[in-house]
Amino acid sequence: MDRPHAHLPNQEEFSSVVDARFDVRQADGRAVEFTLVECKSLLSNERQECYSLVFRGPADVPPVQNIYLLENDKLGAIELFLVPIKKDNGLYFEAVMNHLLSH
Repeated sequence: MDRPHAHLPNQEEFSSVVDARFDVRQADGRAVEFTLVECKSLLSNERQECYSLVFRGPADVPPVQNIYLLENDKLGAIELFLVPIKKDNGLYFEAVMNHLLSH
């Protein structure tokens, strides 16, 4: 397993992997497949970039907010704080990202 990014991908990088698979390690060590279903801009200006990421996992994943290790073929290993937000045929988690831009 790769070490998680010290620098998180930006919105454009996450947008390029919408509908892609992310393997998520559970507390018991097993990998569960999540899919990035949405990358939505919340605020963008010359000082900051704020956006939301929504992932869909299996319906039987415990609905626990936590820091999860996600692994993707293109982005590598990333640690994100995910919060469960809804359940239907899967369980959905959201991460809200806020990057300050340096100029």
